[in-house]
Amino acid sequence: MKKLVILALIALIFVLPFSACGGGKNGIKTDGVLSYTLINAGTEYSVGAGADFGNTEVITIPAEYNGLLVTAIAAGGFSNKTSLKAVIFENGSNIKNINDTAFLDCVNLAGIILPESLISLGNNVFQGCINLTEIEFKRAVNAAGDGLTPGNETVFAGCSALTYIFVPDVASVTGYSVKAVWNSPADIKTRIITRAENTYIITFDLNGGNIGGNTSTIVKMTPPDGGEIIWPELPLKSGITFKGWYIEDLGNIGIDAWTSLSFKSDTVIIAVW
Repeated sequence: MKKLVILALIALIFVLPFSACGGGKNGIKTDGVLSYTLINAGTEYSVGAGADFGNTEVITIPAEYNGLLVTAIAAGGFSNKTSLKAVIFENGSNIKNINDTAFLDCVNLAGIILPESLISLGNNVFQGCINLTEIEFKRAVNAAGDGLTPGNETVFAGCSALTYIFVPDVASVTGYSVKAVWNSPADIKTRIITRAENTYIITFDLNGGNIGGNTSTIVKMTPPDGGEIIWPELPLKSGITFKGWYIEDLGNIGIDAWTSLSFKSDTVIIAVW
């Protein structure tokens, strides 16, 4: 009997360290919202959604976990996470690879700034992200040298609201046909541009209305160091009167105030009906 008790205690000594880390089976660990899987012979981690992701809206991808670098977002890691609105990469991010379908059908993801460490963007990564309006690359995009490999021709398929793709240098987008890779399918009307330093993105949410038949979100960019923008025409909505634009923390903005409004940060402006 004593021998059985001793054996049971020994077993607990080996099991508890793994269970205390939120798992350990097949090298998978979790902090609840995120899960981590050992890759590259157990020297690094990839990250994806954890069992307690639930209706999480904002996630931060850490540079390290349990003393090892987090270098990849797993294939399908956050696919179909419809509550997800924003992805933040921790300063000093070590993410090198965002694998296939990582953010597939994240329908509420609005924008994302990818870290400079990223060197490979998989296939269909953002497919079906219908509210993605802008994406920014911090690394030169090309298929050769030390640049970023940008995925297949359907990496942005179905991203009908995508308006801006920011790159460090438009001239650096080489090795791929930009039109074929990033403007597919044909309903994507993107502008691949270099984002000038100290400029801000102003996003106009038409809130079910349209301007000239266009129902997509309108995105404008301020001059360097902020300043005024050229406002869009008045939106229309069948049978409903446009009441004005709304900016969180400022309230409704009167028509007369438009030309005098200056922006010093990225801002979302919503049509009010």
